[in-house]
Formats: sequence, structure tokens, C-alpha cells
Amino acid sequence: MTSWIVWAVALAVALLIGFTATHFSVRTLRYVTAVIVIAALVAVTAYGQAPAGGRVPTDLQTAFGLGADRLSAAFFRPLWALWSWRTPGSPRPAPAPGRLGWVVIAVVLLLGYRQAEKWALRRQAPQLDTGKLTEGQPSVPGDGLGAGRAAGDRPAPTAGQRHDWLAAEVRFRLAAMDVYAPPILPGGTRSDGLASIAEASGLSGGGLAGAVIRFAGALWPAPRRYELRVWVEGSQVRPAPGTARWTGRGAGGARAALAQAGSALARTALVRTGRAVTVQAGTPQAVTVQAGTMREPGDGNGDGPSVTGTRVTVELDEPRYGRTVASKTIAAETIDEAASMVAGYVARQVFARDPASPSWCYGASDGRDLGALLLARQERVYVESADDVRASRIRQIELLWSVTGADRCAGVVRYELASLEDLERESLIALRLHALNREQYPRFLRGTYRLCMSLEMIADPDYDFLNPAAARVILDDTLDILYRAGRTPVDRCADDDIHPRSGQTGPSVLSHRLRETLLDAARADLLVIRRRLWLPVVAWNTFWRRDERAVWQPHWRLSTRQAFRDGVCVAELLVAVKQRLNQRQLADLDRPPGRPGGRRRLPAAFGAERGRGRLWRRKGLQIVAAIVGDASAVRAVLTATAASPPATQPAQGRPPGGRDRGAGWVPPTRDRVRWLPWQARTASWQAAYNTACLYAILVRQGLADEDQVVASLRRVVLNRDSGVERPHDWISNDPDVAPLLRDDSPYRKVKAFLEAQERRDYPLRQVRRIAPDEARGRY
Repeated sequence: MTSWIVWAVALAVALLIGFTATHFSVRTLRYVTAVIVIAALVAVTAYGQAPAGGRVPTDLQTAFGLGADRLSAAFFRPLWALWSWRTPGSPRPAPAPGRLGWVVIAVVLLLGYRQAEKWALRRQAPQLDTGKLTEGQPSVPGDGLGAGRAAGDRPAPTAGQRHDWLAAEVRFRLAAMDVYAPPILPGGTRSDGLASIAEASGLSGGGLAGAVIRFAGALWPAPRRYELRVWVEGSQVRPAPGTARWTGRGAGGARAALAQAGSALARTALVRTGRAVTVQAGTPQAVTVQAGTMREPGDGNGDGPSVTGTRVTVELDEPRYGRTVASKTIAAETIDEAASMVAGYVARQVFARDPASPSWCYGASDGRDLGALLLARQERVYVESADDVRASRIRQIELLWSVTGADRCAGVVRYELASLEDLERESLIALRLHALNREQYPRFLRGTYRLCMSLEMIADPDYDFLNPAAARVILDDTLDILYRAGRTPVDRCADDDIHPRSGQTGPSVLSHRLRETLLDAARADLLVIRRRLWLPVVAWNTFWRRDERAVWQPHWRLSTRQAFRDGVCVAELLVAVKQRLNQRQLADLDRPPGRPGGRRRLPAAFGAERGRGRLWRRKGLQIVAAIVGDASAVRAVLTATAASPPATQPAQGRPPGGRDRGAGWVPPTRDRVRWLPWQARTASWQAAYNTACLYAILVRQGLADEDQVVASLRRVVLNRDSGVERPHDWISNDPDVAPLLRDDSPYRKVKAFLEAQERRDYPLRQVRRIAPDEARGRY
């Protein structure tokens, strides 16, 4: 074998190990190295079994030794030739390394692999050790309790007790943040744990084995390990002055009570349990609201002073180098809020040092956005009516709005806030939040998808704007972002893009041109999302983008990838149908190439894209037919032109007797994954929801029947993988379906379905309990 082949193979192996250490974890590096070693053993043994100079080895061990000597001679031949050229005498062939030479080669290879693991560990997330979290602060009685003892009330907890409580909560919150990676034993690394087990086994040689393990652990690179410490300062006690009462329910009453409440605990947990409690205020009055207080240990029954003003100092240390990585003092009103803010700060520090974390997982440098997200997700109430859930939702929105005003904010926090705003029918606010995510995190796939759906909802003809000035500001910001991304030909609204309805002076609507612009932007981004969900693209992103690897790995499963992609295909149909319906009114309008007020000439890419997409339309129509049984109404709208619009006759339902209507009608199937491309079925609840919105638009135009809307919504509700917690809230607040639920609308089947779903989502409270003796013999 020539020397250049051996050198080429050695260089390729070194590059492969270096690439794996740079872009993958230590576990993957070990797997790749093990495969390389096994392949090298097989190749060297096979090469040694080949006859060389008439020698044929008798066993595999001899063949491996012979092959290794021949390969080493070929590897060192250029170096030996250079050495022989400098020394006098005739050149000699390169000798075999010998036993000592092979020991030196093995040590060099081991050191090289050690450096590869060290490089991989440096580019890996640090492990968080919480073993020191409960240490370091004594419990001194009487600190900060002057006001409480003077009033003769139950003493408030000491700083040490509050420290223990905070440590327990921080452990729980860190687990929710996915940054807690405990070692094999609390407070120790893996090698220390194994050494302790070996020494405590009681066997002969256990001490020597433990010493060898510790020595090897000291030489071999270990992952970065951060120790978390917290220090809680003494609490402040606020006395309770006087009492008076206010009672009420709903968002308005909750906001009024929140404005009047003086207790920090009450402001933090205003809507927790749905019970009427008295909140002590800082004025001679008090407030009774439909909420429960979250009492800290030692604050009595809520009638005494409130414990406020928690200050926590967080410190992340790296014991290996004896340095402090990050430190910050956090001020909060309650232990609950302080624990969430500490968890958010620690999570932000870990995520920022982890190359495998997507950029939209962290934002603010102090982690307050992640802490607010934890607090918002804890806002849960005992549900007796929709008002209880709405009050909790308003509190979540207030918590998240306090951290999303800055430019640096985690994308997941904005996404959560936008979802809550959608449930409050604030689609414009949600649109702006998704647009900010689109600009700051262009590869945040879910956020871009929700942006497209928000654009589609805003472009609905029945969507009204009660405040045109505020709507213009939000739309200008959104169009500016989309223009810089190359999705729209305009960067702001024209003067007549928001105008009152014809012959009315009430709510305003968008012009047909602006609707077309928004739908074009939604269609372009949906096309990009659908292409990214193609299996080869998913495989490439999983391999090449380390920070998105955890995001793309679930899409290797056909069910996950197909559910999202089917939803995107139906969403493209939804946008295309709205464009077709909008083009009826747009056909009679003059469309000059340029307009004042930010209008620019349409780029060539926008016009070229209009003639494409017949294949994906067929796929989308196939999915719609699998959900509702027939997609002829959608096909008729897509194939119609402005000169020959589709017939405005609602499709008839199935006739009495159970016979199928028409030869082309296919009965709807149940939720099943499509294993072959031509199978007419789907298990995507996202596609079913978008189909319901699609047919809701067709029903309002008189082109479909409301039975198809109900069939699609039923698929959403009954799907076992549905991510909708309370379907009634999402469906009733969707701008595409909400017009069917108005009091003057004639769509009784949709209303009946939503009323039944509301009873399932919000069961009525049982007013009278039946005693066991009274219940006997009733059934």
C-alpha cells in the first residue's frame, strides 16, 4: 500500500473526529470513535491476512500484528526517507515500530482523543450542581420581625427559613427549565461517585481502585460544572391598617381590585382560587375580590401584616477554576416570584453557554423574561366558569407584558403572549408580536407559522378595526418588518388602506389592496415552512444546525412531521381561497405599478410565484377531502375567475337514508397517519382546524354547508394529539369562525356545537350536594 493512501485515510479520520467534536456532543463523539476503531480493527486484520512476501498468518492476532506493521511502515516511509536522506549511506526501508514504538503510538492517539473530548466538552452545556443550594445561610431568630411582634401576631419566617423555602422552589423550577443535570451522587462528579462506591464496597483493593479512578478522573477532561448558591436577605413586614369591602367578578373588578390592593402577596396571586377573600390595602379601605391569597409560612390567616420585599443574591461558581461565572441580586415581592426569577436567570446563563440551545430560548440578560414565563404558567385557577379562566389569562398577560416591552426578549415568551392575546381577540397585538419574532428569530418555525395565520386573520373582510389610528401604527410596523424580509412590496400603509365600511361611520376595514399584500406575505412564508418540513431538509438541518437539533429531531417521526405539514398545506389553501375571493373586488380597481405612501413596484419574484403550486394544491385538497368528505367547493373557488365566479349555492348535506351524495363524494375518514402518498387520510388536528376556518369562510360566502365546519371542528376536539387545552376558547375567538356565532347569524348547527363544547370545557358548578342517605335508591 502506498504511503499517500495511508496518509489520506489518517487525515480523513482526524477531520471526521474533529468535525464531530466541534458540532456534536461527547456521546456522539464516542459513538463515532467506537465505529472508527472497529472499522480500523477489521481493515487492519483483513490487510494483514493478504499474502506479503510469501508469509500467510495462521491466526487473526498474527494477521492484525502483521497488518499493523505494514501500515505503520507505509505511514512512516516519507519521514524515514527524509531521515535517511540526511544520514550518509544507502536508504533503508522503514522498520516496524516494535513494542516500545507501539506504546508511544497508543499514548499519542489517546492524548489526541483526549483533546477531542476536551474540545467537545467546552462546546457543551455546563452541568448545574445544586448540592450547595441549601447551604450557607444560618437561621437567626428575630430578624426583620419588629412590626410583626409589636402587633402580637404570629412571627414571620426568618431569613434562613425563607432560604430553605426558596431553595426547594428553585430546584423545582430549574427542573421545569430543563437545565438541571444532577451528577451520579449529590454534590459530586461521576468519577468521584464511582471512586466513593469503590472505596465503600469493603472489598480488597477497593481503596486502590478508588485511587486509580480519582487519578484517571483528574487526568481525563470533565464537563463544565457550575455550582448554584443563593442568599436571601431578611424580609420586611408591612402592617395592615383598616378594613372596608368591595365585591365583584370579572376582569374589570379584578383590575380595580389589583389597583387598590396594597398587599404584595395579593397583587401576585389575585386570581388563584376563585374564592372571595379580603385583601388588606394601604388606605383605610380594604378590598374583597374573587381570589385567594398565597400565604407564606408565618403570615397568619391573612389578617395580620404582609411579608414583602424579598431580595435574593444568585451566584454561579465554577469550582474547577475557583471563579464566579455570574452573579446578580434579584428583588421580588414574594418567595414564589423570587424563585421563578432565580430559575430564569440561571436558565439564561446556561442556555447562553450552550451551543445546542436555539437563540429564541433566551433573550434578556437577567433572565426576567424566562422567569415571568414560569410565573405566567403557574397562573391556574379552579375552573367554575369562563370568567375564572379569563381572569387568570388577564393576569398571565400582565405578567408577560412587563417583560416583552424590550427588544431583547426570548421568542418563546413573545409566542406565549401572542397566543394569550389571540384568546382575548387582540389579533393585531398578536400580529405585531409574531412580526417581532419573525425579524429577530427568522428560523423560529412555529412563530413564523403563527405570523402567517395572523396575517390571514387580519385580512378577513369581516375583521373590524375599532381604533384605526392604533391599527395603522401596528400595521406600519408589521409591513416594515415584512418589507425588510422581502415578503411585501410596501413598507407602510397608504392613506386609504384603513377606511370605514361603505356607507357607514362605525368600524373600519382594510382595503382590498392591503389584504392582497398581507395574503401574499403569508403565502410566501407558508411556502418556506412547507419546504423546510421535507424529510431531506429536516435531515440536513438536524445534521448541520446544532442549535436546532433538538427542534428537528421530533420531525423525524412521520406522524409529527406529517401533522405539521398537512396543517401548512391546508393553511396555504386557506390563504389561496381568501386571495381568490379578494380578487373579485380587486379586479375592478386600477392597479398602477407605483403608489404614494410607501407603495413600490412589485418585484418579479412575487408575480412569478403565482403560477406555481398545483401539486401542493392537490395535496391540500386531498387532505381537506379526508377531513370533511368533499373538497369540491374549495376546488371550485380556486379554479374560478373574476369573470366566472363559483355558484353561490350551499352544498347539500347527506340525504336521508344514509346514501352518499354524488359519485365523487368520499366519506370522511378517521384520524390515521398517511403511510403512502396517495392515501386519502390524515391525523393532523392542525389541518382539521384550518379546514374548519376554510369552510367557515365559504359558508359566509354561500359556497358550502355548515355541516362541513362542524365535521372539521369535531376532528379537532376528538383528536388525541390535539394541543388545544380548551377548544371552545380558541374556536369562539377565532376571527374566521366568530362571524358564524353572532346573534343574528343563521348558522344554528355551529352555534349548537360550540354551546355543547362550552359545557364540556366549563362544567356547571353543582349547587346542591346530595347526602349519601338521600342518594340511596335513586337509581
